[in-house]
Amino acid sequence: MRIDEALAVLGLGPDHDAEQLRAAYREAARRTHPDRPGAPRDANARMAAVNHAYAVLNGTEPAEPSLTAPSDGTAPPSRPAPPSGAVWSAGGPRRPGAPLRVEVYEDGSLLVDAPAEETFEALVESMELIGDLTYVDAEAGLVQVLARHLDGPFCYLTCSLQGRAAGTEVFTTLERLDTADAANPADAAALLHRLADTLGGG
Repeated sequence: MRIDEALAVLGLGPDHDAEQLRAAYREAARRTHPDRPGAPRDANARMAAVNHAYAVLNGTEPAEPSLTAPSDGTAPPSRPAPPSGAVWSAGGPRRPGAPLRVEVYEDGSLLVDAPAEETFEALVESMELIGDLTYVDAEAGLVQVLARHLDGPFCYLTCSLQGRAAGTEVFTTLERLDTADAANPADAAALLHRLADTLGGG
């Protein structure tokens, strides 16, 4: 995928910053998730394109050469920095065979200090411990579980993965089972902390 194609998939301009890229990815993933009611038959392919576009724009996958070189002498978009300002973390410095180190961010994303494949396997195992798996797609890096926090409503917790040089980002969405509304922020935070604890070996 070329840079211009990736920008078009996520609806971004060439001068976007890291936060805009992350926000565009989360919104596109929410819109194209194959388990959403009324999802089109090609939803899996659309989600794969969204994941690929994000990987190209954050620099974890190489972009295909542009059809024409930029005439204005500008450089391609730079790779955004990993998220900063973790609000909560689990696990300690990582050693081989040790539990994963997981950081939780205010936007509901996680950063795991492991490659995407290892993170995906650990995520599936961890999500089985907090609820019932409803969807797993290793190729697209998607996992969904039906879970609840204490006596709160049942919610679908959906995670999508994007590998980075410094680990793997896990983007999350939480939707109530009984309505199309987003879950209560406190329930969402509690489920994310449970997930991070489980991933971190807690």
